[in-house]
Amino acid sequence: MESSDQKISELIDHLRWIRLAVLPPYCGDEDEGERSEADYVTFFNERADGSISATEKYRESIAALDDLPSKEAVEQLLAGRRAFINAFPFCTDELAGEPVERSQPLENYIISLYRSSQESRDSLISDLEDYRVTVVQLQHLLNL
Repeated sequence: MESSDQKISELIDHLRWIRLAVLPPYCGDEDEGERSEADYVTFFNERADGSISATEKYRESIAALDDLPSKEAVEQLLAGRRAFINAFPFCTDELAGEPVERSQPLENYIISLYRSSQESRDSLISDLEDYRVTVVQLQHLLNL
């Protein structure tokens, strides 16, 4: 039988692998292999609930992109993206603090990326669900 420490290690390894698939555009990755398992345990001990909630918001905003009026959908997607980045381990929002004249064209480009391929969007939604489920499992083990 697998120990909880082994399962925690496996879940963190999975999170490290899937992070590259779910990082939003213009998100700075601050873990290129240098973060330890203990860093992830500390992060999720403190922020698992927020990470789960932000992942759900981001996933739902991507899924609703074609279902809502354009302006509302864009606002929800950008808000979901920001929330996800703020609750994601070891990354930064490269648009945060940028002047509007710089961030607005980049935000428009981000929206065009999400709208460009339904297949890519569906894959991202699936990967985000995988990430969310993995965080839920990790949270459960950390709270034992």
